[in-house]
Amino acid sequence: EKNLQYRQRPETHMAPYFVDTGSFAADNAHLLGYETALVYGPLSLQGEFTQSFVNRSEGQGDVYFQGAYASMSYFLTGEHRNYKKSKGSFSRVKPRKNFSFKRGGLGAWEIASRYSYLDLKDGDILGGIMSDVTLGINWYLNPNMRIMGNYVHANRNGVGSADIFQTRLQVDF
Repeated sequence: EKNLQYRQRPETHMAPYFVDTGSFAADNAHLLGYETALVYGPLSLQGEFTQSFVNRSEGQGDVYFQGAYASMSYFLTGEHRNYKKSKGSFSRVKPRKNFSFKRGGLGAWEIASRYSYLDLKDGDILGGIMSDVTLGINWYLNPNMRIMGNYVHANRNGVGSADIFQTRLQVDF
């Protein structure tokens, strides 16, 4: 017997946890996930559905949790996301023209949206249900630097919502 806990913040790691099962006893958990992605020129679509089947100790009912997201992005400047089959992930974006005042390069501009859903409520576990809508813009100055801006509307069913605006400068070597 082990203790498990599932919890999640809105689509920002600077916010408090909106949904939380608290610690509970369980014998084991089985996770099942499905993920897909499509890149068609400057358009990118991606989604995932995850399930957790938790077998609890005798006398307690088993519980089931689920979550999903769907995202879409589009490069206004014509770039595309590169997928590395060997790693099973996307690699860095390389702008057609790096940002430069002298050479007139704009860098790469991407608009994005995402919807996510998480249900941590089943049986006597009342961790909550949360959904997020995120709208974002990314400016890739060059392959190693980007500036991101996101607006997140997070909602916890029956409790309330939060609106979050965040920016980030990312430097990657």
